[in-house]
Amino acid sequence: VEILRGLCRTNASSPALKDFHVESMCRHNQRVLTVHMYNPWVSDETLVHYLSRYVTMLPGTRKIKDALGIWTGKRQFSVLLKEDKSSHDGYLHPPASFWFGPDRGYILYAGQPIYCRKCNTFGHLAEACTQTRCRNCSTLGHTMKDCNAPKRCNLCGSEEHLFRHCPKNIPSYANAVRGKNLREGFNSRY
Repeated sequence: VEILRGLCRTNASSPALKDFHVESMCRHNQRVLTVHMYNPWVSDETLVHYLSRYVTMLPGTRKIKDALGIWTGKRQFSVLLKEDKSSHDGYLHPPASFWFGPDRGYILYAGQPIYCRKCNTFGHLAEACTQTRCRNCSTLGHTMKDCNAPKRCNLCGSEEHLFRHCPKNIPSYANAVRGKNLREGFNSRY
């Protein structure tokens, strides 16, 4: 289907193909994202809120365990990629790496385009990258320490607060059992 769709795009001006539009009868945008967070206390709800900026979430989350039954910090989410006509394959792809305050996460899935972890763009790897991207304002040409823009929340993108004070950040089960608000736990740690 993708080959036929590509042929129709390249030959769109051809009189034989000008009246045809190729559409797949199956979901080529459905993926299973594997998200690896090194901090296991980042809640599923926080990840769902972040991923919803890029994809349409489908029900269900699966925690991946090793051979001994110990959780590895990895979770899997079923999603539908959103359409983006400007991308190479017509879909909006989530970034392969991200941060929530001090916590870093990685996303892996089948059909994921090549991603540069240095400048956070698709199409090349960090070894071949000559650019720098600010983690605060997401523009190219400077780093976060040289940024003059106001700081933003990593989770929702708001300039009104940082991640540790984000109202979208759901308290973890561990902090709820301890009787702590998640924001209090972050303020004491960071």
